Amino acid sequence: MSKPFGGRIAIVGTGSRAAMFVRGIVERPETSRIVALCEPNTVRAAYYNDLLKSLRAPEFPVYPPDAFKEMLQKEKVEAVVITCIDALHDLYIVPALEAGVRVLTEKPMTTDAEKCCRILDTVNRTNSHIIVTFNYRYNPVHELIKRTIAEGKIGKAMGGLTFYGDKAGKASGWARDYERARGSEAAKSDPFAINLEADPTLKKIYADAESVFAPGIGIEDDMSLLVKYNNGATMTYHLLPVKVDHGSHGGGDTRMLSVLFGPLPGQAVDQGDAAKQGATERDGALALAVGLLANKSFKSGKFEHVKDLELPL
Repeated sequence: MSKPFGGRIAIVGTGSRAAMFVRGIVERPETSRIVALCEPNTVRAAYYNDLLKSLRAPEFPVYPPDAFKEMLQKEKVEAVVITCIDALHDLYIVPALEAGVRVLTEKPMTTDAEKCCRILDTVNRTNSHIIVTFNYRYNPVHELIKRTIAEGKIGKAMGGLTFYGDKAGKASGWARDYERARGSEAAKSDPFAINLEADPTLKKIYADAESVFAPGIGIEDDMSLLVKYNNGATMTYHLLPVKVDHGSHGGGDTRMLSVLFGPLPGQAVDQGDAAKQGATERDGALALAVGLLANKSFKSGKFEHVKDLELPL
């Protein structure tokens, strides 16, 4: 993101996720303020105004959906946060973009290819972009996975020689130049060197095989599996030990709010991390495509391709 998402903000829809955004905005009064709510359910609207009272924030006027455009103009809205029913997102995204208002929408961006095309066409026509909040992008576990992939540590194939061997060893920095570990100073700092002197048997049978990164190694050391069993159960497998955060969305919500609306006092945001690049309408469309193609594949029993959706990506 080029700048934090802020200014005069309107909330569209009052699902449970809206509360996270309301709290996140209220906590940053220097840069953001909620000025209106678009919601047809008066009970829910009242709840959110009560929430604002509890947070010692000003109440906001409530507009029905058919007064959305009026709300944008009358309240001088600069940005909208859309958390209504997924199938209705496009009804607010499109007119907001046409009015020059910044748009942040909960995932999924929309629910079918036709609505997705309408959104993408509007983005192109207005020369604008949308922020799609994939909360798990900010999860530390997923952040590590994304960074690891971006750094090329996992590799590009479904299975391959990516760690051992002379070529992979040099690429990873673990390779050593010695021919034999025994008697080599370099081997003392090599965690893969075998201390043959410590075991009489190893000394005898492995004296000629000390080097881990020897040429000629051909067995795969990295693989990603998708296994389907006869009873219908599935399993995915990959070696990647990670530390888990047990906060909301694995700790992703707090990080996401800091990236979107700016850090709170005492917080620091790593804007340069590859895993924290904001998701746009293209990411939203691609995520939708996965789900739509999965549904098609379930029905057809065949592999499906994104080109069949005819999305303007």
